[in-house]
Amino acid sequence: MPQLQKFKSGDTLILSGVYRNNGTPSSLTGYTIRSQIRKNGTLICEVNVEIADQTVEVNIGKFTMRVESGTTASWAPGTYSCDIEFTVDSVVRSTETFDIPVIKGITEPIVEGV
Repeated sequence: MPQLQKFKSGDTLILSGVYRNNGTPSSLTGYTIRSQIRKNGTLICEVNVEIADQTVEVNIGKFTMRVESGTTASWAPGTYSCDIEFTVDSVVRSTETFDIPVIKGITEPIVEGV
């Protein structure tokens, strides 16, 4: 299973990708993209996915996935799983599942008066 580089809890997770058909970037016009992150099969969060403006040639097939730092702050160290689901005209296709290795962040908010 593919694995991303280590990710620190409390950071903003941003992943960008390009949807390809036979190796060529393919327009995402009319597509819906969904993604979830799970740990040991338990849903941790839905991932926000934004499709780039497909009318601009350099953006064909591009999308960005984002999970805010406030959400990842509660992630315990360990291995999380994710995939990306693309749907168009009732046809659903998913990527291979990939792992996100999460480690504890070191720099944390300072609590005043402590």
